[in-house]
Amino acid sequence: MRRFLLAIGLSLLAASASASAAADWVVTAAWIPLLPPPARMQAGYATLRNDSASDLVIVAASSAEFASVSLHQSRIEDGVAQMSPLAAVTIPAHGSFRFEPGAAHLMLMGPKRAFASGDQVQIEFELQDGRRLPVAFTVGSRPTP
Repeated sequence: MRRFLLAIGLSLLAASASASAAADWVVTAAWIPLLPPPARMQAGYATLRNDSASDLVIVAASSAEFASVSLHQSRIEDGVAQMSPLAAVTIPAHGSFRFEPGAAHLMLMGPKRAFASGDQVQIEFELQDGRRLPVAFTVGSRPTP
């Protein structure tokens, strides 16, 4: 019985921490461009707003819909497009961060199925403090602001 009560208590604590993080975290325009199969690599974009009094640091991302998800940065260097992984992304307190084409983005490798326009894809962000925050991304064209 003691283990059962401990498990319930830990579950409630985790749900409370997640709800509190979600209250400080707003995601808009979360989208994945629709690419024809057999595209093995896709990108995810979104605007993330942090309404809390402290920075939120994203250290990883994952999705059951892809073999791997990573944080990446695109840039032009000496006239050549370059891409490199990012160790983390910081969303400043009371600030925002954009994953957008030609800049920071989510690299989505090895889709596990073909997507159709309008599909919802769950991507989970992992914060430096261990919290995990799920976000629904819509497959299709870029949302209008």
